[in-house]
Amino acid sequence: WQAALYDTLIIAHFRKYFKYFFEKEKIPSLDRSAPMEYNRAKYMNKERCIMADSCKRIASFDVDHDYVTPGIYLSRQDGDIDTYDLRTRTPNCGYYMDDITMHSVEHLFATYARNSALGDRVIYFGPMGCQTGFYLLMRDVPKEQVLALVKEVLMKILHHEGEVFGASRKECGNYLCLSLAAAKFECAAYLDVLESRDWDFTYPTGMEEDYV
Repeated sequence: WQAALYDTLIIAHFRKYFKYFFEKEKIPSLDRSAPMEYNRAKYMNKERCIMADSCKRIASFDVDHDYVTPGIYLSRQDGDIDTYDLRTRTPNCGYYMDDITMHSVEHLFATYARNSALGDRVIYFGPMGCQTGFYLLMRDVPKEQVLALVKEVLMKILHHEGEVFGASRKECGNYLCLSLAAAKFECAAYLDVLESRDWDFTYPTGMEEDYV
């Protein structure tokens, strides 16, 4: 009965999440003489193949990160919502934001941005998983106004005094991982980058004209 129950649970799980797989292919049979880890690995390998074949490539993977440098870029457009790449660090150079820096900037930037004149146009602000920047999603705002907003918020963070917004147990799931000093360090360096040149919001491609 244990083997029958095991079969039933496995099949129910995969029918729920991979229904189309059962319609097109026969389920691999279980080897009851093998350890459970063997059968689990057998199914997981199959799952990875299915997911890899069915997933579309996301837009950010088409950006050549060998040429990306700190700056502000228009990452993608979805209707009236624009996703901006606020790149604070050079990718793949071994110098990444730590958790406390990303977390602190997130709390401060999101709060100040949502309390700005364009606050009702802010859809989302948050860190990149690669620890080299942040994404800012805005609805129907000209690029130049977005750049002005980013600079304005960075300046407010640099002049912020007191605790980081949301620095309490009731407000945040990791409230001890916050540092105003870390946020100010990151924002000061990024503001210097934004003030250093004019921006056309397009990613560098390695061509000489990108740097003129």
